[in-house]
Amino acid sequence: RWGRNRSIDVAVDFVVRLPAGTPLHAAMVTGDIDVAGVRSDVTANTVTGDITVSTTGVAHASTVSGSLDVAMGSGEWDDLDFSTVSGDITLRFPPGLDADVDFTSLSGDLESDFDVTPRERARRQWVGARVRGTIGDGGRSLSVKTVSGDLRLVRTR
Repeated sequence: RWGRNRSIDVAVDFVVRLPAGTPLHAAMVTGDIDVAGVRSDVTANTVTGDITVSTTGVAHASTVSGSLDVAMGSGEWDDLDFSTVSGDITLRFPPGLDADVDFTSLSGDLESDFDVTPRERARRQWVGARVRGTIGDGGRSLSVKTVSGDLRLVRTR
């Protein structure tokens, strides 16, 4: 019927299969991104939606409104940045992680299975906090930012 506003609710799932070692870049404006069983490096970005990544390689992820849950099997990275405005961030690393952690949040906390040696823990005047510390021998940069969410660093087996 012409001239009438009609709400159309559509959902689409894309399934992508790729050979091992082929990098994946997944980007959306609205929607969740779920990457599982990948044996390569992954970059995932969305504006509104949760991101879940499980890879044997290195992963990069960010969202504006949503949570991140990222599992990486590789420790071969120099700098990693993860960010969200409203959501929790869970990062899963194999044992033996060496990293310099820089965590900033307006209302979140840091929980870690790894021993974090603090270099700086600053509480902003009214709200917010910043934690800088070292895991293991440090050396690689791990930057995590969330406005309203927690960071959880998980040791995988």
